[in-house]
Amino acid sequence: GELDFGHYDTGVTLAAGFLALILAPEFFQPLRDLGTFYHAKAQAVGAADSLKTFMETPLAHPQRGEAELASTDPVTIEAEDLFITSPEGKTLAGPL
Repeated sequence: GELDFGHYDTGVTLAAGFLALILAPEFFQPLRDLGTFYHAKAQAVGAADSLKTFMETPLAHPQRGEAELASTDPVTIEAEDLFITSPEGKTLAGPL
């Protein structure tokens, strides 16, 4: 079919149509970049909100043992079946 863009009394030649198809991606590239940056910003805002919520969550009370160590004794920590949990209690890693 023939494309008629107004009353120029001539159709679109193969060269002109091909040139338009070649240049179209370059013409719209700034708009595509804008969309990419917009979505990256939206992801960053969502991550910041999640991080803010996480940082404002009160910490659980640490559990303390009864043994007192002399300041000259070497300190070692051993754990079995250790689970790392989020403030909400969701298991992040473990058992270690």
